[in-house]
Parts: sequence; structure tokens; C-alpha cells
Amino acid sequence: MSHLPLSLLAVLPLLAALSPAAKAGEALIEPAALRADLDQALREVRARHPALDQVADIAALDAEAARIRRSIDGPVSRADAWALLARLNPHFKDGHTLIGRPGWRGEAAKLIARGEGLFPFEVELDRRGLPRIAGALGGGPHPLSGTPIRQINGEDGRKLAAAMLARAHGDTPRMRRALVSERWWFFYAMLRGTPQRFDLRIGDARPGRLTLTAAPVLPAAIAREDDFDANFRCRTAADGQGLLGLGSFGWPDKPRVLAFTRDCFARLRAAGTTRLLIDLSANGGGDDDLWIDGVMPYVATRPWRNGSTALKRVIADDPAKGEIAGTIVAGENGLRESPPVDAALAYRGDIEVRIGPMTYSSAVLFANVMRDHGLARLCGEGAAARTRQTGGTRTLTLPASGFFLSYPRFILDPPAGDRAPALLESDGRCAFATSGI
Repeated sequence: MSHLPLSLLAVLPLLAALSPAAKAGEALIEPAALRADLDQALREVRARHPALDQVADIAALDAEAARIRRSIDGPVSRADAWALLARLNPHFKDGHTLIGRPGWRGEAAKLIARGEGLFPFEVELDRRGLPRIAGALGGGPHPLSGTPIRQINGEDGRKLAAAMLARAHGDTPRMRRALVSERWWFFYAMLRGTPQRFDLRIGDARPGRLTLTAAPVLPAAIAREDDFDANFRCRTAADGQGLLGLGSFGWPDKPRVLAFTRDCFARLRAAGTTRLLIDLSANGGGDDDLWIDGVMPYVATRPWRNGSTALKRVIADDPAKGEIAGTIVAGENGLRESPPVDAALAYRGDIEVRIGPMTYSSAVLFANVMRDHGLARLCGEGAAARTRQTGGTRTLTLPASGFFLSYPRFILDPPAGDRAPALLESDGRCAFATSGI
């Protein structure tokens, strides 16, 4: 099964069109055309999602759609159109279902190449929805890390964060908060344009003022995507602990990933590792084959399956299977055995799998497999993604705006078959590889 990584689903507006006001010469979208896009998006997601009524609050979705329709009262720029239609995203309650705009990575790079910049900090939203400085844009340390951002260019920081969250996609509020944190610079550009000066009020009891220029630096989330070493890490320690960091299952060069995991398990064996931490905390998913072929042959001690019962929306007629386009069919995944590896590479020590609020899609399936088959304990931060995962993502372009609707075609129950707990939960803090690696 193939899944789009969550990082690839954070599809935000083109920076070239991010100003909240229409740029000179920009064609506006007429109200009737934008309403038609709205209606088509709703019609298609209802017809194509395999279980929309099981993941979304349909009444809340319909109510928000009605509010959006009433708000479309004149011609709007593409940026404003996205800000309207994206209000559906949190109501889908599914990280694979959203209305987005393509091309943001390339436009970010072009902006930086022109010597312009973005919001100068990486940001983290706390549990109260207050933005805090997490570091310099690009991921470097900053002496103000942890400091609350009270205002940006005169606008209340918490209210600005709320506006971003109202347009973010994801299974749960915790996941959407993590997504906005990672993409703060982009949501800001989407909603407020790309000013080259920022007047901030920061701090706690008596906020101070800080004026900064925009940072001509690629944000960490973009830079990390093309950095193999940032995504794939292997460490060993003399005390028997080991670390296998898997930051993505969407890496395009599968042979390189398989060579890396083989080498890592050889290193773990040579080092006498008995306690292994597999870190999925930043893994937004991708292709199941990377962990099916790259990890399971080394750790599986029994037959396993990546899910149990599934619902699938049929895309095209298949007379051989008796499937009719548009219908939903149920299925059951059987057990499989991983192909044997050289005994010298097999790992038989204890395993923990670290999860986080950005662990999603294929990474959740892997965590489900490790937990339900008794191969590992889950640790870290959970309660962000559903254990029952959607996948097989498709997209449809909306004609007037050029935005696309992303939606899944199947939903898969965990290997054990239980739908409780509904969310991928952690068993507590990670005991392995917490220091010295």
C-alpha cells in the first residue's frame, strides 16, 4: 500500500500568490466559480472517501460549508479563495483529506533565491495555542527559544495561531497543532503575505519589543526533505543501546534506504545492541515497502500483517472481482512472513518505537504492526493519529481555483482488529537511547 507522507500533504499556497490582497494584474475568481469549486469538493469527497461519515462530523462539516458559501460575496484573489475553502480542512478530520495548492516548495526556493525572506523563526504552538519561538528559521538554535510570541505586526499571536489552525488538516487537534508549528512560516505567508519586516512583542509578564527582517533561509521542514542523513540515522553505544532513525517512508531512492537499513542492522549486531529505539517521531509516512522490505526482515519473529479489515472505495469497474465503480467493498488482510535474512543480521533484542504528533500514514501502520504483534513497545507522544488509517491517496483539481482536493480510497483497521483505542497511544517515556547516542 502506498501513502502520501503528511509532509507532502501540507500543501499550502504558492508563495508567488500569497498576498491576502490581489496583486496587480492577478485575475480574480468570481463568486459563482468559487462556489462551484466548493460544491464540487464536497460532492467528490462524499462520493470518493471510503468512510467520511466514520471519521468526520458531517453536521459540523456541512455547517462550515454553509458559512463559507455565505462568505463568498464577491470576486477574490486565489490567496483569499484558499483561505475560504481551506476552512473545510479541519472538519474532514483526516490527514489525507484536504483542499490545497501545489508548488509551494519550488516557490519557497525561488523566494529565497530572490533575496527575500520568510517569518524568521521556527515556531511551536503550546497546548494553549500560544506560539513560542522554537529556533531560528532553518532549524538552528536561538537564545530566545521557548519565548512566547504575543504579537506579530500588531496582531495577537494566539488569534493568528487560531486562524491557522482553522485551515489545517489532520486527524486530531494535536496533529493539526503540530502541523501548524512545523509550517508556521508558511501559514503566516498564506494568510498575511510575505512582509520583509516583523515587529514582534515577545515574552511573558511584560512583553518586550523586537524588530527583525525576514529570513532568506529555507525552513527546516523543506531543507530536511532532501537530506538523507537527517532522515535516516543509525547509532550504537557501548551500553547496548542503539538507535534507528526513520524520518520518512517517502524517500524516492528505495535501494539506498534498503542498503542503509541492512548496514545499520549489521552495525547493531556487531556492537552487541540489545535495546533498540526505532524513531518515527517525525515520520509522516510514504511507501509501506520501505519498512516492509527494510525493517521487518530483521525484526519479525512471527508471521504478521499490516492491518486487518479494510474498506475500499472502488475507483473503476473490475468485472473479474465483481467490483463496481463508486461502491465500497470490504476485505481482510492475511498474515505474511518476511523473507529470511542472514542470521548474522537478525535483531532479537528489545525494541521501542518512538512516535510523535507528526507520525502518520504508513508510519502509523508500522507502529501498529510492531505493537499488535508484540514486537515493540510504543513510546513518546501519542494521541495525535488514528490507529485506523486511511490511504491510497488520490487528488482532483478544482477548475476555477486550481486548488486540489486530496482524498483516500481505503481505510484499514489495525492488525489486532480492535478499533479501541481510537488513537495511536504511547506507553510512556522512551527508556532506550535517550542520551549518549
